[in-house]
Amino acid sequence: MKNITEITAIIVNMEDTLFDKIMQAEHDYWELDRKVSKNGYQRMVYNLRKVGLTVDEWFAWVNL
Repeated sequence: MKNITEITAIIVNMEDTLFDKIMQAEHDYWELDRKVSKNGYQRMVYNLRKVGLTVDEWFAWVNL
């Protein structure tokens, strides 16, 4: 797992469209509908993998 400084640097350099996709996927992840939630999680994994991050690293950054 990367440290918070590395994670922040990756997120700052991320394209805005990709960041927006990840934010929408996270929003869907917290949805109560199981299908929407599962799809949101899978989209988060897919889009975060593009920049070399994991969901755990993403949540570590979000919960600062």
